[in-house]
Amino acid sequence: MYEKFAMDTIGNAKILELKRSDLKTFYNQLYENGMKAATIDNVHCVIHQMLELAVDDDIIRYNPADKALKELMNEHARESKKVSSLTAEEEVLFASYLRTSNEHRHWYPIFIVMMMAGLRVGEVTALQWEDIDFENDYIRVNKTLVNYRNMDDHKCHLVMNKTKTRAGERKVEMISMVKEAFEQEKQYQESHGITCCANVEGYDDFVFLNRFGLTYAQTTLNAALKNIVKDCNEQVLDNAKPGQKPLLLPSIHCHMLRHTFGTRLNEANINIKAMQALLGHSDIETTMQIYVDASKKIMKRATDDYEKLMKEMFESYNTDKE
Repeated sequence: MYEKFAMDTIGNAKILELKRSDLKTFYNQLYENGMKAATIDNVHCVIHQMLELAVDDDIIRYNPADKALKELMNEHARESKKVSSLTAEEEVLFASYLRTSNEHRHWYPIFIVMMMAGLRVGEVTALQWEDIDFENDYIRVNKTLVNYRNMDDHKCHLVMNKTKTRAGERKVEMISMVKEAFEQEKQYQESHGITCCANVEGYDDFVFLNRFGLTYAQTTLNAALKNIVKDCNEQVLDNAKPGQKPLLLPSIHCHMLRHTFGTRLNEANINIKAMQALLGHSDIETTMQIYVDASKKIMKRATDDYEKLMKEMFESYNTDKE
């Protein structure tokens, strides 16, 4: 990413003279030249980590990349369509089908963890067994697995990076279904003789492995979701009664599962600061603008609560007058 997009442009700047405005200009130029915001975000992550090392080594006092992408991403969030999430009914259908499907049951643990713990793809594939605290029921998220294409040999390579932001390094409490999913994954690997053959920059003993003992790529997971949705919907249609309008799953991709987690937290009236911490966001605006959908149910509940409050207020006022 650095060699392709930054080395011959912003990479020529002297680090002591680099200002936040320089990086903002650089990101805006990339956007104006047609680069997608998600790709710019990837470039920013590389630059931010490099400059963070300069801060650690006391070369510069602060990281000029801090919040340098914030305005552009906020503008992009307003312009672009929000990534949708599964409704509560769709989430139950998805999880229930995975749990009972003979063909797709082995996918249940990883997708349940993504959907009910809100982990990013790189975070869930980077998990090691030492990151799972079964005694205290939490997941330690402190790194992300990145698959990139080398510009020299054009082959894909795995590297281990820090989390996307400092806030991304967090402990996520496990609900019972998530804990059971990890236990189910362990049992599945033991019963099928799967052992970890992957070693990424000294990291091994990964939690989620394919049948060859290697970590999953995002493309593989998205392809699996496509097949799961197709087979699930076929089963629903086959079992549907005449005249019945069956509930079908929409197209699902990995990041949609994380959005679903955020939406369920919102529907459960979880405090917004707690949501920010659970999702690992450095900026609370990201939590509200991108990851939380105000569903019809929550809007109706909010209106009902407001109506109840107003009735109580006026009844209390009239009682006092009497």
